Amino acid sequence: MPGHIGTSIVSNSRKVQHGVDSDRLDADEIAAARRRLTAAGVDAAAMSDEDVQNVAAERARSFHDDAPTTASAAARIILDGVKAERWRILVGDDARRLDQRVREAPEQAYDAEFYQSFAEEVGWRLG
Repeated sequence: MPGHIGTSIVSNSRKVQHGVDSDRLDADEIAAARRRLTAAGVDAAAMSDEDVQNVAAERARSFHDDAPTTASAAARIILDGVKAERWRILVGDDARRLDQRVREAPEQAYDAEFYQSFAEEVGWRLG
């Protein structure tokens, strides 16, 4: 059960979902990104398309580079867990903390407040 692992999943998922190889958003993706930014409280109407491109690129970069656990560290944790025949392998401090919090309050685990307080506690930032 991984926490936030520094991979390229953000950019790679977008590429697979849209059937593209480019790191640049197309017009439909820019429009969708504007809607998401607006829903998050950002005045995206005042942003140029290039500004939206930059926000998307920064989000992908940040997910990869600023993760609390690197991909190589995650691989080490997983392989060590498999070798030790553990049936549960929690990867990263954030995964361990999330597991603990869900066990403490399972009824609240799907509430927005639960996620927001957890994200704040472990330093996750919405991009």
